[in-house]
Amino acid sequence: MHSGHFTGYPMPKLVACTVALQQNEEQQQQQQQQEQEIVPNAFMVSDLILALVRDGLIAEEQPDPTHIILRELKKGELRPQILEGGVEKDRFDASWCIVRVNESAPKKVRSLFRHSHFPRENRFISQTPQDIREYFNHPSMARGAAGTSSSSSSSSSSSWARFSDFHLLLYVARLFDVATSFSLCDAVLNETPVDEGMEDVLKSLA
Repeated sequence: MHSGHFTGYPMPKLVACTVALQQNEEQQQQQQQQEQEIVPNAFMVSDLILALVRDGLIAEEQPDPTHIILRELKKGELRPQILEGGVEKDRFDASWCIVRVNESAPKKVRSLFRHSHFPRENRFISQTPQDIREYFNHPSMARGAAGTSSSSSSSSSSSWARFSDFHLLLYVARLFDVATSFSLCDAVLNETPVDEGMEDVLKSLA
């Protein structure tokens, strides 16, 4: 695993590609190999196994190559449930650790949010109030870059765009309360002005 991702979260950089013949039901019945379609696929390690390896939950001895065995929990430890057929298991099919790589992506961004540079939660480096100041001082947060006009009236009406970051809204809920975060969420969703002074209040905590 490598930690070159901008979030610092470990991720794999190894992708396995396969090329295989694929038949539909009609072709299988006719057994006409010349009509089989060649299909390429790409696979990588899943987030599930990354998290288990990161947290040291994999047992050192793995006698069965077709299954992953989790180690015994120590006193005071908790781990997410791994369910198979609705039953919690401490061993699971190794094929669960392999997922298909996204083969395409939309050419046009369809996100509800305008920004994505606020630090993520649950990472090795915890979020701090200083991150809020750095967020608003980011080059992409310039009034023009945020999709706002230089005029004060336009800036006020488009102030919601400056709070349009999913992880910022989550952090506001933890830093203040859920009600404050919900009010900002409503402003972002409905593209309505945010209360004047809210940005200054957040910056003052740094």
